[in-house]
Amino acid sequence: MQIVIASTKPELEIIERGRTDLGERHKFKEIQIPLAMMWLNEGTEEDKEKAEDYARKNDSKVFCYYNEREPLERARRDIMKDIKGVNYIGSNYQSNQRGKQRLYDVLEI
Repeated sequence: MQIVIASTKPELEIIERGRTDLGERHKFKEIQIPLAMMWLNEGTEEDKEKAEDYARKNDSKVFCYYNEREPLERARRDIMKDIKGVNYIGSNYQSNQRGKQRLYDVLEI
C-alpha cells in the first residue's frame, strides 16, 4: 500500500492591488495550499500506524492507496475535500523570476 501524509498551510493571496505609492494597501484573502509527501511506496499496516503517529503530532492526515498512479496528486485533492467550500481543480506550473517552474495548485473558492 502507498502511504501518503497530507496537510494544508494557509497563505495570503492578493485579491486587489492597492496604489502603494499613494499609501493604499493591497487587499488579501487567506487560501489553503495543499501539501503532500510520500511516507512509503510499499508499506504495511505497521508502517501505516507509524505514519498516523507522525501525522497526529504534525496536524496532518494519512491517506493509503493501492496501485495509485499519482498518489501525491490524489492526496492533495483528498485533503482539500475536507475543507468546506473549496473545489480542487488541479495543478499547474508557474515560472518565477529566475525561470524555474513551481508546481502550484489551482483552487476555486
